[in-house]
Amino acid sequence: MTQIIVTLEPGADSGFLQRAIDNMKGVFKTSLMVNSADKVSESDTNEWLERLHQLKKDINPEVIDMTDERTRYLMSK
Repeated sequence: MTQIIVTLEPGADSGFLQRAIDNMKGVFKTSLMVNSADKVSESDTNEWLERLHQLKKDINPEVIDMTDERTRYLMSK
């Protein structure tokens, strides 16, 4: 038996896709698994962004070689 694992993007209609796959020739069985670990809370996101902003403040621009074109591009973002 061969298995194909499909990862759906957030908001995809998993029920419809499961029924469509069920109706394909050669499909023995389908099952649906929801991975709750992928869900990120808003507080986790805010905490992560706050940590990133703090890291940005801690960067010392004097130690960065701004003569390199690629570095200048990245630092402008």
